[in-house]
Amino acid sequence: MAMRQQATNGTRFRRLVGAALRRWSFVFIACTSLIGLPAEAGDLIGKVTASDGRPMPNVSIDLIGNVTEEGRTRTAVYSTRTKGIGEFAFRDLPDGVYTVCADKPHDSMLNPCQWETKRYEVRISAEQRTPNIEIPVKFGRPLRITVDDPGEALTMTEAKRTPDSLIGLSVLDANGNEHEMRLDFDGKKTKDYVLTVPVDEPLQVVVNSFQAELKLAQGEQAKTPLTKNHHRLNVQLSSEEKVERILRLELAKAAKE
Repeated sequence: MAMRQQATNGTRFRRLVGAALRRWSFVFIACTSLIGLPAEAGDLIGKVTASDGRPMPNVSIDLIGNVTEEGRTRTAVYSTRTKGIGEFAFRDLPDGVYTVCADKPHDSMLNPCQWETKRYEVRISAEQRTPNIEIPVKFGRPLRITVDDPGEALTMTEAKRTPDSLIGLSVLDANGNEHEMRLDFDGKKTKDYVLTVPVDEPLQVVVNSFQAELKLAQGEQAKTPLTKNHHRLNVQLSSEEKVERILRLELAKAAKE
């Protein structure tokens, strides 16, 4: 009798497991098949990958374009994030031509809308399907500029003005586009600016000193005074570099009130 009860229990357990496996198999197949399905009319499905083919999850995707609704044209921005295997989807988009931007703040990934000459543009129409797209992204390296202010001239002067009114730093790429550097550390005697830039490409650091006198504190042009108001420094980061590139500027004198 005990053996018959064990057999009955074993059969019941196998049935439960089999039913569960069939249910989860259906869910898995349904989920994976969605990734392979083409987008419906008005939809955009895509994937972000690194140059070596790795999927890029948690990347911010922005669609920017002029859309037409009820006979009117307007600028629209739609945003989402990539999932675990780098995929993203937008549903029921208005008709229009969109630029696709991919960004991952505080990461070495370069936003193609900022650094690439070729923009990823797609046309969305309610009357036809849009092919799935793949966006390959490149990676750069951080460029850091440290401004030394041992006499705290900037601190004293900026207390009477708006913050960072005396110094502005940006990077000019090979296509003539200017990218503002981010203030990463704001101390009384030191300011650090940083920006992730492409490697193995000629760049220029644009120094807007706004009447503050700066000079290079290291390198071949050490102690060379910079032209007031506007100066450009040639720089190129190598993919072979193992450490973060730091360019140090020294404040010689701030503008007087």
